[in-house]
This record gives sequence, structure tokens and C-alpha cells, in this order.
Amino acid sequence: MNELNFHLENLAWSILLFVIFLVIRKALYRGIESFGRRNSLSLERIMRAKRFMTFFMGISIFSVFLLIWGVQLKEFFLIVATTFTIIGTACFASWSNLSNISSGIILFFSYDLKHGDRIRLGSGDNTIEGRVHEMKLFYVEIINTENEIVLYPNNMMLHQSITILKQ
Repeated sequence: MNELNFHLENLAWSILLFVIFLVIRKALYRGIESFGRRNSLSLERIMRAKRFMTFFMGISIFSVFLLIWGVQLKEFFLIVATTFTIIGTACFASWSNLSNISSGIILFFSYDLKHGDRIRLGSGDNTIEGRVHEMKLFYVEIINTENEIVLYPNNMMLHQSITILKQ
């Protein structure tokens, strides 16, 4: 009987956690949509931001579920340490594809860069000028002055000066 009570209590906590997840996700979705409308962002970028948010919230919720259902703290901290190692690689290893993804998130939320903007990347002899065609998960598509499509990695965008030119 004790074991049944333990499982029922864990089930109740799990259901409560799931409901909280849904409420927070809905509030964050509204915030992302509002941010997207205020900044004239494309629907695709707004959807991508929602997917990222759901993914990271899912990881957090999964971690709490593990604790609720009795995963030992030692095992939990191993999972957390592994997760932070992956996130650290994503943020600081410029050779990593994860770096391109995290840079894409930073570009999305921190820069006023959007579809159709005329930009200049870099300075001096290493300059690329053109229009932003699309912002993808790993790179930004730029149509240069010769009407060629240049695929520029997101992590490289963060290391270059970006000038948004007048239309």
C-alpha cells in the first residue's frame, strides 16, 4: 500500500508539473508572438523561436520529472553536467554546429536584423554586402550585389561587424 501511495503522489506531482509547463509555455508563446509582431519578424522566425523555447523547457521539465520519480541526485547531476557541457560547447566552440544554433538564437533575439535588410558584413577587404534573404538554423542567406546567394554561418555573423544599410 505504501508503494501505491508513493506512485500516486508522484503521479499527482507529475500532472501538476505538466499543467504548470502548459501554462508557462502559453505565456511564453504569447510573449514571443508579441515580440515578433512589434519587430515585424516573419512567421517562420516566430515559429522557430517557439520550437527553441519548447525544447529548452522540455529539457527542464524532464529533469524535474526525473527527480520526482526518484532518480538519484548523483545520476541527476551527471545529466546536468553533461547538459551544461553541451551548452558550453554550443556557446563557445566556434567550430561546433551547436555554436551556429546558439548564435542563430542570439541573432534572432538580440539584433534588429530581418528579411530584406541591406547589410554589410566585416570591414576592409573582407566585406560582404547584400540583402538578407533568410535566417536559418545554421546560417544566414545573403543575396550579394552580383545576385549570388552567400550562405554565412551564424557564429561568423557574431564575430563580424554588421552594418544595416539604408534602403
